[in-house]
Amino acid sequence: FNFNPATIFMGDTGSMLIGYILATTSLIGSKGGTAVALLIPILAMGVPIFDTLLAIIRRYATNQPIFSADKGHIHHRLLDMGFTHKKTVLVLYAISLLFTAAAIATYMSREDWYAGVILLSAALLVFVMMRVVGIFQIKKKDTPAGIIHDDTLLAAMDALPQFIIDTHHVTSVDELETALNAFCGQIGFIVAKCESNEQHPLTEWTWESSEGLSMIGRNYVSPRFEISDPTLSYKLTFTFGWSSEDAKVSPQLSLVFAILMKTIRAALVRIQQSLNADRENNSFS
Repeated sequence: FNFNPATIFMGDTGSMLIGYILATTSLIGSKGGTAVALLIPILAMGVPIFDTLLAIIRRYATNQPIFSADKGHIHHRLLDMGFTHKKTVLVLYAISLLFTAAAIATYMSREDWYAGVILLSAALLVFVMMRVVGIFQIKKKDTPAGIIHDDTLLAAMDALPQFIIDTHHVTSVDELETALNAFCGQIGFIVAKCESNEQHPLTEWTWESSEGLSMIGRNYVSPRFEISDPTLSYKLTFTFGWSSEDAKVSPQLSLVFAILMKTIRAALVRIQQSLNADRENNSFS
């Protein structure tokens, strides 16, 4: 029931029970010394323990609050590498299985050197995971104040100039929709759509990521932006949805959206002028 898409989530009672069982069984059943007894549950829970430890170090090194949310966890890195939610879960299952096997092998070992080899192999697995997945990416603490490390903001700033160029000479709604699709895909939105107070060709435009609505989580934000102009006889409302680390739209990103809406408004005015010119030409002919 916990596999994606999950229908049941573990609560405090389940997590405390699992922690209690891991602690007591490792202490009661260990054949080695105290160090080995403590290492068994650490190995068995290697993925969440090392993920938490590295998150603390990463946030401290980047001058971020330790208890703040970020997108540097293992599952975030796997998603950034192109894995789907289900494949990401399966990869984490496989890594957890390797750590569990190392914990069982440590418990069954009778020689100290054998346990040392197992622990060395587990450490090598952690190192490979850090290098391949890129979970331990640290920036210098002397980062200038005011620099925003928001993936959505940086992607929007990169995509906005090209969107302005692509829409500068549009003369049809289809051309505008093509530019909007490219813009949303480059930024990594989950979903985007347009609504209007009356029938308009652009109201049929919707955009959805390849992962679909399954990517919507608790950090999902979906701000709405309106477009109205005296030269336009209609009002359009755009909605963009994506996952935000802070579950809100930063002021810098709001400024980017303001420029985006102004660019779309200018394109719609040009499209309307082109349609009016075509009607006049047809009436004269």
